[in-house]
Amino acid sequence: MLLLSLGGCFEVYDLFFTAYIGPGLVRSGLFSSSSASFFGFNGLASFVAATFAGLFIGTMLFGFAADWFGGGAWSSPAACCGTQPPP
Repeated sequence: MLLLSLGGCFEVYDLFFTAYIGPGLVRSGLFSSSSASFFGFNGLASFVAATFAGLFIGTMLFGFAADWFGGGAWSSPAACCGTQPPP
């Protein structure tokens, strides 16, 4: 349960840190609050898009590692239901 909680904490951090960092990046001048064009890279939307693209690519490339090094087929049901796998 501890590892599941830590994983959830980092997942939520990845998803929500853009809301905390975004205004600071705009205020510092690294990004603008709006893009000049649809594919503009100077707007804050490009930072958010790069974050989600990185999460997607990381999941596709390294998702097997969670299955390989994780608890096996019973890790998710056991963690969600609070039960132990059969002997």
